[in-house]
Formats: sequence, C-alpha cells, structure tokens
Amino acid sequence: DDLRQEIKDYVTKRKEFSTPKARQALNYAVNKSKIISNVLKYNAIESVGVLPVNFPGSFNRTVPYPYDPTKSKKLLYESGFIDSNNDGILEYNKKPVTINFHYYEDSEATKVCSSIADNFMAIGFKVNLVKETNWSNFLKKIISGKADLYHFKANARYPDPDKFYSPMFDSKNIGKTNLSNFSN
Repeated sequence: DDLRQEIKDYVTKRKEFSTPKARQALNYAVNKSKIISNVLKYNAIESVGVLPVNFPGSFNRTVPYPYDPTKSKKLLYESGFIDSNNDGILEYNKKPVTINFHYYEDSEATKVCSSIADNFMAIGFKVNLVKETNWSNFLKKIISGKADLYHFKANARYPDPDKFYSPMFDSKNIGKTNLSNFSN
C-alpha cells in the first residue's frame, strides 16, 4: 500500500538518547534490508523520512542509514555508552541501559519489532519489548515517556504530506499526536 508508513520513533526524554549520535547509532544498528526481505517478504520499501516514498516531498533521493553495527557501536561509545564489566550490556553513567520498546499489537508488528529488538541486543542493549493491545494505553505510555522507542503504522487516505507532518511534528501537538516531542 503506497500510502502506508511504518513509524519507528524515539522519545528523547532520556538523557542518554538525547544526542544525535546516540539516535544515529540506533539507526545504523537496524538491519532494515533483512526485515524487508525476511519479515515483510518484500512487501515494503525502505524510506528515509516520515513520508511514504511515493508522497510529494518525500526524501526518496536521500540515502538511508545502512546497516552498520560497527559504526553504531562507535557512535554509542562517542556518546558515552560503555560496557565496563564486559557482560555484553552497555552502560551510561555507570548504569546498565534498557530500551523500553513499545508497539501496538498486530502479528506483523510483533515480527518487525522483535527483529529490531534483536538488532539492539546485538550491539549491547537490554530491550524490554512491550506489546500494547489498547490504543489509548499505548499513547499514554509514549506521551508519559515510559516508551523510549515505539512503533506503529500510519495510513493516509490521500497523498497529502501535511497529514503526516503536522500531527507528528507540529510543536502545538506535543503530548497529543506529536509523540516524539519534536520541537524546532
């Protein structure tokens, strides 16, 4: 479906994920090609921005983050993450880091999010994968900051970029539909 976008977004309220390098590291850690081929059975196209690839104004000429766990680990180290006791779990300010990854229930999302969680565990994070079955509760967890990362699907009825950008990124919508608390 050309008007569907799967959204994986970060809530940047936690200090350790507030830097661009830390968030870039998470992007480099995800093997999107493998998810598209093995999980989604090629029924997806990797996009670079919030808009579906065929939308007017989409960034379809921009190169997406490649899968590069080595670069991911380097960026994490530069952002202050270390594994000081060699247990395989990254720490930030001497505390082990767990990513609370929430997603709204459906069988495809479960597979996609499990794959992403596996990628994050491979670079040293503990991941708490939380399946939400109630949309209202899902939104409350994101808005409250209990979700460090979340995933959901967005569908458009017609190709209007404003229907994606305004609800998701307008600072007037923080705490409502601007779930990542983006403000520019």
